[in-house]
Amino acid sequence: MGTTMTRRRFSLLPLPLLLAMGSAPSTSGAEIAEETAQPSGFLSAAPGPQRRPAPDRSIQVKPLRPAIDPAQAEAHAAFQRGDLAAAQAAYEKVLDNDPWNEDALHGMAVLNLRLGRPGVAETFFQRALDADPRDAFALGMLAGLQSPADPAEAERRINALLTRVQAAPALLFSLGNLLAAQARWKEAQHAYFKAVAQAPDNPDYLYNLAVSLDHLHLSDMAARHYQQALAAADRGPVAFDRDRAGARLKQLQP
Repeated sequence: MGTTMTRRRFSLLPLPLLLAMGSAPSTSGAEIAEETAQPSGFLSAAPGPQRRPAPDRSIQVKPLRPAIDPAQAEAHAAFQRGDLAAAQAAYEKVLDNDPWNEDALHGMAVLNLRLGRPGVAETFFQRALDADPRDAFALGMLAGLQSPADPAEAERRINALLTRVQAAPALLFSLGNLLAAQARWKEAQHAYFKAVAQAPDNPDYLYNLAVSLDHLHLSDMAARHYQQALAAADRGPVAFDRDRAGARLKQLQP
């Protein structure tokens, strides 16, 4: 067993399912404190472009684009430093030039979740599906957002999607968030572990895996994954609070 765990309020990555459904209080170990951003103003979703037909309805995970344009880079940087108004403006600029841009649609959805606007976020995820009905990330997020009062149904939907996709770390991450919201930490840890196995350099997946291990009192393993998440965070934008993750890592280290 690892080092003795210090009791402290600590939170999972504030991404779609936990924000939409809320997180259950922990009775032992590190407690989850839901992080909320202070909105600078109401964000509304502008009417989307006319729906584009997509005859191929099979699900696939699309590879990331090799490069992003300057507006996307600006949006990522603004989101990372917590300037949600600037991130919104940059994502809107991207969408003005490319209404079907997957990255910008996802970004606007997650941004609205950070502002506590799940209904607006759902609109952007739906637009992402209008652009590509095979978008595994949007499918997984909508499965949770559309069933906040019925987590069992949301879990069923995500598991059904997972049977149709060979590699879907975003869906596994969504499943982990759904399970964590119910304090089903062992199952959540398993889902996060599988997400990390498929996307080992994703800092957000590593972070939530660390938090789940933290709740299971596996302090040494939690510390190792906090450390890996922080190292991966140096290579690009992340949604978790690096300072808080670093502070928790110091608490867990001997």
